[in-house]
Amino acid sequence: MGSGKMGSLKGRHALVLAASKGLGLACATKFAEAGASLHLLARDATELEKVSRELSKAYSVECNFTALDLSDGEQLSDFVKGYTKPVDILLSNCGGPPVGPIDGFCAADWQAAFESIVLSVAISTAAFVPLMAERGWGRVLMIGSSVVSAPMSGFALSNVLRKGLVGFSESITQEFAAEGVTANLLNPGITRTARLERLIKLKAENLGVSEAEIEAQFLHSVPVNRFGNPNELASLATFLASEEAAFITGQSINVDGGQSVFG
Repeated sequence: MGSGKMGSLKGRHALVLAASKGLGLACATKFAEAGASLHLLARDATELEKVSRELSKAYSVECNFTALDLSDGEQLSDFVKGYTKPVDILLSNCGGPPVGPIDGFCAADWQAAFESIVLSVAISTAAFVPLMAERGWGRVLMIGSSVVSAPMSGFALSNVLRKGLVGFSESITQEFAAEGVTANLLNPGITRTARLERLIKLKAENLGVSEAEIEAQFLHSVPVNRFGNPNELASLATFLASEEAAFITGQSINVDGGQSVFG
């Protein structure tokens, strides 16, 4: 299926996980702007309904949604088994796990983080990637974190488990690239999202300092000296989802303002 103008996703269908806010929403919006139809997944049905309605109206694309807990393997498995519309673009995403040192978590914490970060990707890729290969075209995009190449102190769960997504992009590439399916990992650095705002506020309260001081600490390791914008990662995701990116696969790409240089 031809894509028409450069970067167009017209005629493609994208399934976007954790799409109601933050980076997932930014990607869904860019996909819609490029002409893709959408199915959005997240926990909050009210927010999903609002986002779906707004994207449909703004970009004249079909946009549906299903509310479910992506960290619940059974819920996600039931969804993918019953989803019959061909998925051209699969974007996996999840909320960041709790922060803390490596000895600050119990077994249940590690299990919950694994289910959210890794298992959701395993379930969705196993369901849709072979079908992409049968049709001879597919794009798998995974939102990870710059900790894949530049671990951050106090982010033990992310530091350990996000690296598993590298294996997914590489394995999908080895097994399905010849059938026209690409798979890439997008690693945002310190990006201005609601999660970042919460982390800054929490750290400032814990240390008894101003939020401005905490922001300055975060920015110390970012050469461009600013936080990322979700639309910057979303623009890259949209390009990688397009026809023009067919020769880019198995990559782990940092969108971090140069932060990984200090890793």
